Amino acid sequence: MRQVSKALTMAAAVVGAGMLAAAPASAAPFWQPVSTTSNWHCGSTEKHAGSNNVLFQTCIVVSDSNTYAQAVLVVRNNASAAVNIEGSLTTNFGGGADCNSSKLNPGLVTGCFGPTIKVGSASPIYAYSDLKMNGISDRSTSITLV
Repeated sequence: MRQVSKALTMAAAVVGAGMLAAAPASAAPFWQPVSTTSNWHCGSTEKHAGSNNVLFQTCIVVSDSNTYAQAVLVVRNNASAAVNIEGSLTTNFGGGADCNSSKLNPGLVTGCFGPTIKVGSASPIYAYSDLKMNGISDRSTSITLV
């Protein structure tokens, strides 16, 4: 019996690892550090309705071949106190995501990354985000790539 249980555990681990490897890249629902490159295309940086010191924007990251895209909600806290954030991403290419509630300390920048989706030659693609900061909701302008 112990051998069968051990074999099932091992098989489940192998199947689980394979499923994770096949899943699209995504950090949602968790907030992650942000490091931009030339593949990042971002909408305007906006002041949040709840604070002029909390800035946010929606970005779309595209692969070098323009075959894959990923939406990102980027938040910067320029305030002198920590803020509580949570958010969501909406896209027309299946890359939407919900972002967990999290504390963002002063002076930090963080991002919530939606899944990486194969977009092929789909055009245009767009994304926008909603950010709740200390209980106050606000929506970014959308970013559209043609």
